[in-house]
Amino acid sequence: MQLRPFCPTDRNYCYQLLGVDVLSFPKESRCFVLEKDGTPIGTGAFTPSHSETDFFQILFLAIDPLWRKKGYGSYLLRQLLHKMGAYQKANVSIFLSQDNISAHALVKKFRFQPSPDYCNDDASAVEWVRFCPKPFTSLSLAHSLIAARLCPGSFAV
Repeated sequence: MQLRPFCPTDRNYCYQLLGVDVLSFPKESRCFVLEKDGTPIGTGAFTPSHSETDFFQILFLAIDPLWRKKGYGSYLLRQLLHKMGAYQKANVSIFLSQDNISAHALVKKFRFQPSPDYCNDDASAVEWVRFCPKPFTSLSLAHSLIAARLCPGSFAV
């Protein structure tokens, strides 16, 4: 299996799968195609946020219907998260239609949560957000242990 950058010859495949022209997305978007034995089986893309640093939005994530329910969606999402740096520092959001139950289950596996800030009048879409975990260090461990042992109003030296 290989995740490779989108090339112009993938345009028709992506249009058939998504029903949208990939070239209509912002120029700073990064689009990828998932291949198995040289056959495209899925595609995904993301773009950096214009308003926040270290924040990305997944524009789309799609697996060909013949290849669904076999773990390829998880593989594709995991690879996109790696490319964004979401395991080190980046936060990520994705919009999903309300009735796409399998996509909701997929993003839950990767610690996405429904955004409390997103408001959609017709409730047709839900924004899911994944915040990068804070790095676990010996200092953060010491702080959490001290905080757990101190009574309110006391301090430690």
